[in-house]
This record gives sequence, structure tokens and C-alpha cells, in this order.
Amino acid sequence: MNPPGPQAAPAVQVLGASLLLRGSAVMNTQRAVRSLIAAHRREGIAPPPEISALLRACDDAARELLAVSGTGQRDTTSTAVQPHSDLDNIGTREVAKILRISQRQAQRLSATLDARQLASRQWMFDRTAVLAYQQAQRESGRAA
Repeated sequence: MNPPGPQAAPAVQVLGASLLLRGSAVMNTQRAVRSLIAAHRREGIAPPPEISALLRACDDAARELLAVSGTGQRDTTSTAVQPHSDLDNIGTREVAKILRISQRQAQRLSATLDARQLASRQWMFDRTAVLAYQQAQRESGRAA
């Protein structure tokens, strides 16, 4: 009989008064915090600084997670996190291409992915949120 192999660490661990998030838990938390901030903004309320800091931490962790391949090795040589910029914003066409869905289906995901509609009626998505959604879909075993 073979000894049991190493078990995967849980996605969420409570460490005293702290939480440790791994894998899809990072991406799900990122989406939840984005939704909370969007709800605050719709109500005309500024999100608390801790919530904004949590979103930045989730963004950083999601980038790091996406930069690591399935073997646990970095696909890149630099660990520097790029600041948010307009380059992180993508349109419906690119979202559809990344997720392998139609542009209409991408538009339907706008609320889920906290996209914003420009005056030109075009949707702008945060690339990190789209990639996090794609990763979460893969991890849940469903096609993106």
C-alpha cells in the first residue's frame, strides 16, 4: 500500500486574525471586492480605504497567480507588478477572444466582470478581471 501523497493546501485558511487565500479564492475575492466597490460607487459612497487596499492586494495576487504556470514555475523572469493603466482595459472583442465566446456573451458578462460603458456605448473591461474569470472557469471545470 502506498502512503498518501501530499494534499493540496486549502484555498482559504484562517491564521489567527488573518486569512490566507490561494488560487481561485484569490480570484473570487477579487471579483467580490470589485462588485462591492461598484455598489458603493452606484450609491455615491466612497469605498473605505481598507476595501480599496484589499482590491489592490487581490489584483497583485491574481497577476502573480496568472504569471505562474501549471508546474508552479514562473512564466516570466520579472516579479515586478505593473501599475494599473489604460493598457489594462480591453474591449468586448478582445474579451470574447480571450474567453472564446461571442461578443454578445461578453457584453452579458459586463456586470459580472465589473465593466464600464463609455459614452460611445462601448464596454471596457479590466484585463486582469477577465483573466481571473477565465482562470476561475478553468478551475471549476467549466469552459470559459
